[in-house]
Amino acid sequence: MFLFFLKLKHKAPGGTHFVLHSIINAGRKDPRTKKDSNEARKRIKSVTLQTTTLTKHMNNTADILELQSQYNDLKHAVDTAWLIQCGIGVFFMQAGFALVEGGNMRTKNIVGVLLKNVIDVAVAAIVFYLWGYGFAFGTSDDPNSFIGTGYFGLKGMEENQVSYAHFFFQFVFCATSTTIVSGACAERVDFGVYLTFSGFVAGWIYPIVVHSIWSTHGWLSAMNDKTMTGGVGAPFRGAYDIAGSGVVHIVGGVCALAACISLGPRSGRFLIGEVNERFPSRNAHMSTLGTFILFFAWFFFNSGSTLALSNGSYLAAARCVTTTLLGGMSGAISCTLCGYLRSGRKTLSLQDGLNGTLGGLVAITAGCGLVPPWAAIISGILSGAVTRFGGEFILYTLKADDPVDAFAVHALNGMLGVLIPGFFASKESIAQVYGILDERFAGVFMGGDGHQLAYQILELVWITVWSAFWSIAVFFGMKKFGGLRIPEEVELAGADIERHEGMMYERTWSTRDVFQMKEDMKTFRIMKHEVAQMKKQLQYLVSAAKTARGQAGGGGHLGGPSDGGIPFLGNGSLGGTPNSSNRGDGVKSCSRAGSVGGDSLAGGGSGHQNNNHHNHGGEAPITIIVPVDTSSSHEPFFQVFEPVATQTPIMIDMTTIAFEDSGASPPSTTTTSQMQQQLELMQTSLGGRLPDRYAQHVKS
Repeated sequence: MFLFFLKLKHKAPGGTHFVLHSIINAGRKDPRTKKDSNEARKRIKSVTLQTTTLTKHMNNTADILELQSQYNDLKHAVDTAWLIQCGIGVFFMQAGFALVEGGNMRTKNIVGVLLKNVIDVAVAAIVFYLWGYGFAFGTSDDPNSFIGTGYFGLKGMEENQVSYAHFFFQFVFCATSTTIVSGACAERVDFGVYLTFSGFVAGWIYPIVVHSIWSTHGWLSAMNDKTMTGGVGAPFRGAYDIAGSGVVHIVGGVCALAACISLGPRSGRFLIGEVNERFPSRNAHMSTLGTFILFFAWFFFNSGSTLALSNGSYLAAARCVTTTLLGGMSGAISCTLCGYLRSGRKTLSLQDGLNGTLGGLVAITAGCGLVPPWAAIISGILSGAVTRFGGEFILYTLKADDPVDAFAVHALNGMLGVLIPGFFASKESIAQVYGILDERFAGVFMGGDGHQLAYQILELVWITVWSAFWSIAVFFGMKKFGGLRIPEEVELAGADIERHEGMMYERTWSTRDVFQMKEDMKTFRIMKHEVAQMKKQLQYLVSAAKTARGQAGGGGHLGGPSDGGIPFLGNGSLGGTPNSSNRGDGVKSCSRAGSVGGDSLAGGGSGHQNNNHHNHGGEAPITIIVPVDTSSSHEPFFQVFEPVATQTPIMIDMTTIAFEDSGASPPSTTTTSQMQQQLELMQTSLGGRLPDRYAQHVKS
């Protein structure tokens, strides 16, 4: 009865009934004996103790599961907040780009440059949302190593809305890459053309590169699922590019160079093939403030690329901000010093300091979480030299007009940055960031065997070739169909006054002023058309002169175009050294410009006559010369005219209709009256007149 009563009434501390059938069965052996009763009690105590322990364990497991759930929520919250915060910081880079670009432009174009910085981000946002992010990170049941295949329009993210933070963070990187091109093609690119190209970068060029390097399915990604599970000794790893020296900056810089070359230089940037050193003007305040804003945002750019703070990622983030600081500052010092040594006057350039800062930041971006601080200083020193001499090479050798040195700062330093981890990445940092434990894949100077350096070179070549191919194809394709540049008159007057409702800083512009300027621009278009017609007639004269040159010497023949062009007599030979100071004296040398036509006694005909024969009327009626007018903003071309019998050959540059004596050293010995006579001759011979404004320029 005792056992039966105990079976019904007794409960465990947690409220769970004891199951006593085993104890009851044990007591049934012989319940009448005291020994069996004691044994049953012992069994009851044992089972009670075991049940109590099991109940506590079950309660602890529930608590642990709940704590685990809370921990995961907190972890995701911290990582998501970190990603959003860093994304906002990177987005602030757009303010820095706007100030840097605006500070390197002339006042008449600043409004248009700032507007491009606003609208290209808007275009990139829509395009990246619709398909750019899908090409970069989209996945499906059958993932592709070349291009993403899902998440178009963010479809499929509803189930995991934390991924929205990843989309935002990746978008601001995309916007950075597209904005790099803006400054390089400023002041002469058509607004619509630039926005079209921005959408192409955001929707095709950039996402494919991202997928290859940063996606877990990319063919050159160190985070590829297949490479991560290969273990020690895996045959393939991938390239290290934490924050995008290659992915962001090589893409943007290469596209910028393609834009510069396809567009050509700004009017006045080169004078007869030589760099105009007094061009352009700069706003030091805007450029400096913009550079510091970019530096500030770069801390988010690099440290945020860890994508999290949990699981030890905060250690890599701390290393990123340290190396970013040292890389940028050492780049500023190095570039400024290189400019000082390079300058013949031993001057210190603010522009060198600003460009060096940005170049140093670009160079450390790929390896910011992988290299030790001392390696970041080496990276900055190298980047300073790359920035200074690379900028000179682009401007003076390639003759590419890059207003913000985008190719030198971003592309060349991006290439340097991609190589830095191949030399200086430490095995401990690699294990922490990528989970790769094989020390062979460390930098060459950190114990590696060169495998990783080979992957870094492969990344450099792949991104450069991909970006160059598509950017050249797009820009030169649009150039072929026309409309790549704004009209010349708009460029000279400034795009702001024509297309953006007025210039920045000019508070005194009235409606009448704006109207008058636009009327002047219409007049300029008419003038430009007249000059084009004049050039066309001059080309006819060149052709006729070549025909006459083929005739026998002496006497001469009447020739010239039949449509009212300049008639000419005879032929002869174009000769003489361009630097000769003895006109017509063939014993010493032929004339500076030479002469065409005349008999055997004409100057330059036989090369032995003195200059008394040079001015015989009708003996040297045509001269072909090459202008060297240093005020011209265009390349020169051959020109033909008929000099007055009593004058020496006159040099004409049709760009400005500026007249000079072709033989004398500056200043010209040609008088104003002679210039006016030559002007009237040109007006009569060409069957028309020069625009009044050009005539006024010559008279003045």
